[in-house]
Amino acid sequence: GFFGYFETIAGGGLYLSLKGKLEANIAALKFESSAAFRPAGLIGTPHTPAFIAWLNPKVDGFLPDQFKSSNINTLAAAMVCQAEKDLAEKPETPKEMEIFEGKALQDLYKKIPFTHGSLGARHSTE
Repeated sequence: GFFGYFETIAGGGLYLSLKGKLEANIAALKFESSAAFRPAGLIGTPHTPAFIAWLNPKVDGFLPDQFKSSNINTLAAAMVCQAEKDLAEKPETPKEMEIFEGKALQDLYKKIPFTHGSLGARHSTE
């Protein structure tokens, strides 16, 4: 990459290539439902530099949805909510793999019952 800027711990281009192949192979299996999640960047992992974890939430408000970071807890909660929704719908025929990235991913975050970046509930569950 450009001075290593676009490289990741997982290997940059190699990671993206393997993730694309994995998504295609899973889609070919024709499950009742499947989804791929493609966050622009992950915050909250042990590999996230402290400065990036501090900076990203501050600049995300100015970025287009396709470049906004995702907290790992929020992404995990979105994955669970989507899986529960798909299980409840029980489609009669397999549907195409849903891809969540950019605006679709940010919109999905708005539907989950958690505060972004935490596992604390937004509302009481009485």
